[in-house]
Amino acid sequence: MAELVSEYHFRSIKRREGKEDELTFKLPLYPFSNFYALAFMGLVMIMMAIMPEYRISYLVTIPWMILLAVLFVLQRRSSNKQTETTSDEDLVNPAPTNGEADLDATLSGEGHEAMADS
Repeated sequence: MAELVSEYHFRSIKRREGKEDELTFKLPLYPFSNFYALAFMGLVMIMMAIMPEYRISYLVTIPWMILLAVLFVLQRRSSNKQTETTSDEDLVNPAPTNGEADLDATLSGEGHEAMADS
């Protein structure tokens, strides 16, 4: 369902910017196909709530989605804190790891001199 909503939002932004013709893949029958698919998904959810065989799955889905949303928000907050503590210079020129330093030395020829000395 989120894909349908995000696609609709994306296309409406592109339409406002006048760039809708630049899209390489256009959803057929837009925006009616989005609304039709959302209505069908809503019907499936209603049927799952009504039918006893699917009611447990339906009831488990709600807390599961809430848990995923909470975990997403927590992960995003921790990611934002890490970004705030990292300077722009670290992002542009990160310090090389030992493996990268060894590779750089080997590629520049420094590794061959060390091997010749031993």
